[in-house]
Amino acid sequence: MIQKDIMIQKVYYYKKRSHFFTFLILNLFTKKYLLDMCGV
Repeated sequence: MIQKDIMIQKVYYYKKRSHFFTFLILNLFTKKYLLDMCGV
């Protein structure tokens, strides 16, 4: 039971972290795209 709870916590933590990284990457791409558009 305890082992299962730990696994669920780990999965939840990694999901949260991956969402954060996805957000960061999208943010960077959006900024780069906007800069390229303004440059042209």
